[in-house]
Amino acid sequence: MIRSFRSPFQISLLINLIVTLGLAVIAGLAAIAAIDGAVDRTLKEEIRRDIALLTERTQDRDVLPPVASLTASLGQRLFDDGGKDAQSVYLLVRSDQSVVAGNAVTWPPDVPLEERWIETDATGLGLGTGSMLARVEAVDEGFFLLVGRRLTARQALIRNYVPVLVGAVLCLGVVSTLLFALLHRRYQRRVQAFNRVFDRVRTGEIAARVESGFLTPEGDELSTLGANVNEALAEVARLMRGLDSYSQVAAHELNHAVSIMRDRFLAAGDTGATQDAEQLLDLVSHILELAKIEATPGYAMQPVSLAETAASVATLYADTFEDRNIRFELQLPPDDRMEVLASAPLLASAITNLLSNAAKFAPEGSAVSLVLAATDRHFSVIVQDEGPGVATTSIAELAGAGRKAGPGSHGFGLRHVQAVAIRHGARLTLANTNPGLKVSIAFVRPS
Repeated sequence: MIRSFRSPFQISLLINLIVTLGLAVIAGLAAIAAIDGAVDRTLKEEIRRDIALLTERTQDRDVLPPVASLTASLGQRLFDDGGKDAQSVYLLVRSDQSVVAGNAVTWPPDVPLEERWIETDATGLGLGTGSMLARVEAVDEGFFLLVGRRLTARQALIRNYVPVLVGAVLCLGVVSTLLFALLHRRYQRRVQAFNRVFDRVRTGEIAARVESGFLTPEGDELSTLGANVNEALAEVARLMRGLDSYSQVAAHELNHAVSIMRDRFLAAGDTGATQDAEQLLDLVSHILELAKIEATPGYAMQPVSLAETAASVATLYADTFEDRNIRFELQLPPDDRMEVLASAPLLASAITNLLSNAAKFAPEGSAVSLVLAATDRHFSVIVQDEGPGVATTSIAELAGAGRKAGPGSHGFGLRHVQAVAIRHGARLTLANTNPGLKVSIAFVRPS
């Protein structure tokens, strides 16, 4: 049963309720036993005194009064005590259980004529219903006296005590449940605040932090965890700023050097080398864009519509596909803008790279599709062609192959797409469709 409870607070609540109920049951049984014992001792003492008075028994006298005197005493008691509903029972019988005197009609069944304590139902004595505690005493040769009391006091105590006990247990259970529910709600709110921070970081907002309102001054475990998370994110942001700064400087230097090389190739009339240099310059430009995300306010993450961005890029590439006699299909959700926290220029560049690769490798007369799909957890951008596909669906291996094959291979464009996906907390996947290649970018859907 406990396995069905996942939260530590739910498990604690269940254990608390079980322990509370168990303690209440034990306390109730102990109280009932104590009440029963106290009533039993009180009634036994009262019955002993009554028998002593009736028989005029003393510490130094062993001779019992005559039966006639005892009968007279019983008559007086019965006159004072009342009828069948009286709280006391008196019965004097012979050895054959024939009644001599008393307010009981008959000797109780299955009770032997010997000195002992008995607890019996008043019905067996002919005195109505209800339990009775009685003492049997031999008062003379061949005569036995039964003196008893109704257990109404014990029944009344139990009757009044049990509802109070049940009410107290219910109140205790309700109060403890409410307290645990409040604690659980507070715990959940703080955990959800942490999860929101991680969701924002996963979508590329590295500046997200746990709000101070969820870090209590007392410094409990969750506050310590939140402070550690904030410190870790701050350190990651610092390292990323350093890396971005270095990448930007390196990219600027590389851009300058490649520009000089391109100009030299162009002056020498080497068209192929010039095109390769142009592609390198494009790649360096993309690296600079990635470095500017944190450094330049214009590249800050903002809500961007995937549908509008994809439609805009598709419009630009429509003529390219038409010129190459490639059927191009665009599928957008009818009523969903598919907004994500992103950099619009980078998203556009990633989709542009995917369509550029598709246009490059798709044969004439084939088809290329750009599809946007939405699930409960993700927004996906999917580009599929009918080209030769790739030898491997590993981005790392494609990047290595790209270094050998040159800038015209899949590796150059997909590396940039992968960098954009990582920056936005998205996942890039490749799949050969035989024929063709299917490339998907799955963005985490904002909550």
